[in-house]
Amino acid sequence: MEVREGRIGRIIVARFDDGEDLMTGMLNVAKEKRINSGIVLLLGALRKAEVVVGPKEPIVPPEPNWYSFSDGREIAGIGTIFPQGGEPKLHLHSTCGRGEKVVLGCIRKISEIFLIVETVIIEILGVEAERKIDPALGIAKLIFKD
Repeated sequence: MEVREGRIGRIIVARFDDGEDLMTGMLNVAKEKRINSGIVLLLGALRKAEVVVGPKEPIVPPEPNWYSFSDGREIAGIGTIFPQGGEPKLHLHSTCGRGEKVVLGCIRKISEIFLIVETVIIEILGVEAERKIDPALGIAKLIFKD
């Protein structure tokens, strides 16, 4: 385990509208506001999305188990922003539900908004970190800089 301590910087609030892509929009905000490290909170609805709902088998490196929906679902999510390859990278986990159909997963591909999504980004200052691919784990791992 590695631990670093930071402090809260700016708080950015954004609204995304029907038909926009959530992941693209969030990354655009991070770039525009020059958010290097942050926490993301969000709520709203997605019309359709592609989500990783865990590994197909609990082995390393994992093979993603993809789940898609296009039936319009409420979402609530939390994530982090840290750079990868010099660009902001969003790691976002969300619950996506409609009635009794609920999934929890990592939104990665399509994330088309239905009606609205409200987001809050809390900037983290004083923590220097970046995501780098760990070949042994097969994932982008958060690496702290000294």
